[in-house]
Amino acid sequence: MIDARVTLPRQRWTVPLARHLTRAVLEGAHVASDDRDDIELAVSEACGNAVRHARSTDRYHLRLHLGGGACVVEVTDEGAGFGPSAPRASTGVASSGRGLAIIRRLADELVVRRRRPGTLVRFRKRLA
Repeated sequence: MIDARVTLPRQRWTVPLARHLTRAVLEGAHVASDDRDDIELAVSEACGNAVRHARSTDRYHLRLHLGGGACVVEVTDEGAGFGPSAPRASTGVASSGRGLAIIRRLADELVVRRRRPGTLVRFRKRLA
């Protein structure tokens, strides 16, 4: 079992850092490359949302939990939050606003919960 947590400043440069940290943890745990790629992309989308939308805070949190044949990722912040509105259909035109839809396609489960304060994005991916 692995339970890795990091608190990051809410700045754009931390999104690739979160992605690289995720890859390092998953590679160290010998997670299959297809699963690693899916989780890494989903982490990037979730962290990108925190950086873009959690305007009233200066940090966000990433948690990676591997165990029981699955990886559970949580990205939380203490910002004003955003509602888990229905994801936009991909038209190939929009360059943003598709993060939750991407995560939904990559993960087996997705939960988006408004908290006081902030937002929780939790997704689960079964591992091969």
